[in-house]
Amino acid sequence: MLVFSNNPSRLRQTLKRHTTRTLHKTIQLMNTNPAAKRILCYGDSNTRGYIPGSTRYDRYPANVRWTGVAQDLLGAGYEVIEEGLGARLTKHEDDRPGFVGKNGLTYLLPCLETHTPLDLVIIMLGTPDLKERMDLSAEAITEGMRECITCIQEFSARMPLPPKILLMSPVVIDETVPFAAALFKGGTGKSKQLGKLYAKIAEEKGSAFLDLAPLVQVDPRDGIHLSSESHQVVGEKVATKVREILCA
Repeated sequence: MLVFSNNPSRLRQTLKRHTTRTLHKTIQLMNTNPAAKRILCYGDSNTRGYIPGSTRYDRYPANVRWTGVAQDLLGAGYEVIEEGLGARLTKHEDDRPGFVGKNGLTYLLPCLETHTPLDLVIIMLGTPDLKERMDLSAEAITEGMRECITCIQEFSARMPLPPKILLMSPVVIDETVPFAAALFKGGTGKSKQLGKLYAKIAEEKGSAFLDLAPLVQVDPRDGIHLSSESHQVVGEKVATKVREILCA
């Protein structure tokens, strides 16, 4: 189990030691298996693997992130492609300086075209939309996700072998943590609604669905992001779900 310090200097030392000990695991080489099933994971900082309490650009090692855990469990017959971006929204713009390009819907089509051919698209968005400054209801966030799913399906309709879709509902945030309370006022209640609302989208759109809320909790350091232990659980659940979807 990795235990990270809130002290930036100690955090860097911990990451350096961990990476050195597990270098053979953390380096992910390109999967050159031409028969590998290709899986795009499209999300925000919880897909990128942000470390709670760290700087904006820090992330868990590849073998700790849920995408890497899933890759290790699935093996060389699958290629997991990471497309996680911190603060990525469903279909909205973040007009703060330094937050250009956070509209998930705008970037989704170029991303799909970049990584085609694909067998499966996993999409998990919605947490950054919960910020107080965005002033979005759970229903408005859900509508943004619906448009993202529609984008994937319209793109897929042009493909000879269209990819399947796995919609993932994010973990519930915790406003009792000061960091989350400062940015996500009112977000906890809305995040609790997303599971049922996203499940309805999945049913309407005919996509697979996985709700993270009953499975894992946020890290108590910031109340928003996944701990290393939660990444492990999510990776295991995703690997199981991927096999169900692609081997059916």
